Amino acid sequence: MFQNAHNGFTDNSQTGVFQVTSNTAWKNEGGFGFFFKTAAGSTLTKDISVNNGGGATSLVGVTNTNNSWNSGTWRDASFVSTDSAILKGPRLANGSVVANSFLLPASTAPTPTIGTRIWGV
Repeated sequence: MFQNAHNGFTDNSQTGVFQVTSNTAWKNEGGFGFFFKTAAGSTLTKDISVNNGGGATSLVGVTNTNNSWNSGTWRDASFVSTDSAILKGPRLANGSVVANSFLLPASTAPTPTIGTRIWGV
């Protein structure tokens, strides 16, 4: 999730138990990267939260391990690219986005093996 007006990932006041793994929240202007207040017992693992307006997280009763906020200081420079223009360009015949490095953790990131590896990169 990126550049949303509020939170990136949220339990949306649901009480279910969520397993949230390998997601990236970046530049969500008015909220947190990950906002879980009512989904006690949920687990967040291998997630990245960078440059969100409210901060990385606001969590209650959530287990969270091996995430960007547990492992050093992440910033825009922790990604290979923060240019989202590729997402607005032509798509492949099956509708998917062309392989790219948008929000892909750089080898110099504090923990480069977390987050999502997508689009064949």
